[in-house]
Amino acid sequence: MIMNDWRISYIEQIINHLGNTLDEIYETTTEEIDVNRVLEKERIIENVIGMVFVTCQIYISGTISDANLFSQQKLGKRELMRNNSELIPGTSITYVELCDAYANYYKHNEEWKIIDKWNFDTIQTLESAGINISLDRNEMVEVPCTRILEILLPIEKGNDLSALLPPISDWRNRTLSKLIENINSYRPTRGCS
Repeated sequence: MIMNDWRISYIEQIINHLGNTLDEIYETTTEEIDVNRVLEKERIIENVIGMVFVTCQIYISGTISDANLFSQQKLGKRELMRNNSELIPGTSITYVELCDAYANYYKHNEEWKIIDKWNFDTIQTLESAGINISLDRNEMVEVPCTRILEILLPIEKGNDLSALLPPISDWRNRTLSKLIENINSYRPTRGCS
């Protein structure tokens, strides 16, 4: 590892705890078919999954901050998320971009009434990855949290939300390794005196 990754431990703990919470929710049964209870359970599941992505976003933001410590110039968030991360198959969107976009969607979607400069990139990223987003509250669309897990979690991992973290951690290591490599390979030329 190129730099002490002090964030990873507590991020893993949070995601594992949220994953355990999700398992408990899935195991909870409803004796009667009560529409309100079913909707409540779906909303809780959506919130737990959203919190996992916000936790991943904290890790992504910390990595961007770390990367800027090693750079001679300020590096943009979009550029860093685009570089050194795996592409989602069949798209031009990276794994890290999609995690970040879903976290933004989860945090802000209920505030959005129209597509504007504040949400355009998030909506475009999600839709480019095949997640249908509608700001029309009356239009039925798939539940975005279900679709994002289908895209990002390997089938063999099931609902193991901790499986979301290794690709982000790998991106962090590749990003910081390249920046440190650039620093180590930089040799100032001596001028003639």
